[in-house]
Amino acid sequence: GHTINNFTIRSANSGLFYSIGEGATVKNLGLINPVVDAASGSVGILAKTNKGTIENCYVKDGKLVSKTGGSLGGLVYQNDYKGIITKSYVSGGIISTEYN
Repeated sequence: GHTINNFTIRSANSGLFYSIGEGATVKNLGLINPVVDAASGSVGILAKTNKGTIENCYVKDGKLVSKTGGSLGGLVYQNDYKGIITKSYVSGGIISTEYN
């Protein structure tokens, strides 16, 4: 039942976590008004990749910004074939000057 509010990350190829590893779990976490400003690369607000479990997490009023057209994901950029996401959602927007 924890939240992280109003944070900004300026990074390529990342999010709050770079990767949620196999066997790891992130649960009951809300990210409110986050901004991830990706100079380049692929990013998600919670994590770039998920190989573990994300449960009961959300991003509310999140913003992803990309000036180079990198691949973007509201919660995660890439959910690995072993990754599990349950009872989670995203609200917000993606701003990109390039389509990808």
